[in-house]
Amino acid sequence: MKFNPMERIGVYKCGLAISENLGWIFREQPVADVGIDGYVELVIDGEAQGKLIALQVKSGNSYLKETRSGQVYYGDNEHLDYWLTHSTPVLLVAYTPKDDALRWVHIADRNVKRTPKGWNIVVPDYNGFDKGSQDALLAIFDQAPNAREFREAVSKFGRRHEDFDSHVISILNDIAADLCLYNWKGWVEAACCTHIPCLHKNFVEGARAARVNIPNYIFPGTDYSDIELSAYNMIHRANDAVDLLLERAEYHDRGELYRGVHAYQRNTRDYNRHRREHTEWATSFVESFEEFTRSANLFCEVVREQLDPYFMLKQGRLVFSDDLGNWSRRPEYSIEQQRNILKVFRIRG
Repeated sequence: MKFNPMERIGVYKCGLAISENLGWIFREQPVADVGIDGYVELVIDGEAQGKLIALQVKSGNSYLKETRSGQVYYGDNEHLDYWLTHSTPVLLVAYTPKDDALRWVHIADRNVKRTPKGWNIVVPDYNGFDKGSQDALLAIFDQAPNAREFREAVSKFGRRHEDFDSHVISILNDIAADLCLYNWKGWVEAACCTHIPCLHKNFVEGARAARVNIPNYIFPGTDYSDIELSAYNMIHRANDAVDLLLERAEYHDRGELYRGVHAYQRNTRDYNRHRREHTEWATSFVESFEEFTRSANLFCEVVREQLDPYFMLKQGRLVFSDDLGNWSRRPEYSIEQQRNILKVFRIRG
């Protein structure tokens, strides 16, 4: 089976330009979608603003045709109707590898020319994801609902909508990626070694980033409250584990690992006391990581039950093991514990 990487390259180029040149957040749409590849969220002075623009990325030189009017994209009416009625403004983004250029245009009635067979739109050469287009993009953001308006719109809508579901699934996949849930079996055993426990830099930085970002995520509507709360609980537990490890961790460039160091030297007279102290600390860390595992299983279960039955399905129940003899266990909250956790975090929120 042939694989054409060009579409993926265009999406990556788009996300990189938005992050590097504008300092805004790019969230790729990780699931199959009808005409949306990702979302960009406005950031001002380091603060996410809760305003989104949807992006559809087309990659390859064949998508644009050179005419007297400039670079033109031709499309079908089905996609146009979807984009024009989308809950957020939509940009058509064209990546052309021959000049390694990104161009965008706002899909709006005023920019579209309808034809008997479909429609077309001019994609200006000067519209790139750079400072030169910042004002034009900010004007489009002004047409996007903010977080409160987005929630109110969902409430008034009165029922779940696929646009909102897709947006929340995108957020949840971002969180799962931050906490390295997708390659769980590849690193948990090392994390839970009481001799010298270690965490990869990606998990440490991801847990920190998720803790900062959670207030700025947009979970529209009350239908998602348990999902939001289970995510908040999981991120909280992940940071508890990180905090404990970093009390005694040393960073090793080779392998990009934070390794929990011994609190003793083998040639000291107090070997037994220091070994006991180290073991007590490492055991506390492992217990904290077990609690994180329990919270991650709750998170996955809630998402599967309430939104996406295929979420993290390949990983299934997350297995926890350590070198204290606790092998291949699947830590989970009891029903009563689940209720209490969601109740506590709902009150806090």
